[in-house]
Amino acid sequence: MLPMLLALSLWSPDVKSGEPVRKPFVWNKNGCEGMNRTPRLRWNAPPRGTRAFDLTVIDHDAPKPGGWVHWIVTDIPASARALGPKVPRGAVVGKNDFGTLGWGGPCPPPGPAHHYTFVLQAIDANKRTLTSAKLVPVYKR
Repeated sequence: MLPMLLALSLWSPDVKSGEPVRKPFVWNKNGCEGMNRTPRLRWNAPPRGTRAFDLTVIDHDAPKPGGWVHWIVTDIPASARALGPKVPRGAVVGKNDFGTLGWGGPCPPPGPAHHYTFVLQAIDANKRTLTSAKLVPVYKR
């Protein structure tokens, strides 16, 4: 029998599920006039056995197979409870689909709103996902 895992919760003072991404966090090129500030994220304690966290932010509404990657951070230490413009020591920041490291804010083509899926995964020593949490704000240009 597997032990019951406590739910992982993810929240942010900057982006909220179902709400529009505000201008400070929108991309600042390609016809978008945001400030491309990195949103701050917070989460609660992970389940026992967590060795690291991985974060991805993907726009699955984008006309690109697999969606448009806006942010990837891997190997976030298990002791971390926040992420933002500065990442914890040991975390690895990946390239987004704009070709830059770190956060690349929303900048969809004009049309219907796009959904930006923030997924935080608690990872064990064998690189398996123990649990995950998500936020899904929206943006329309």
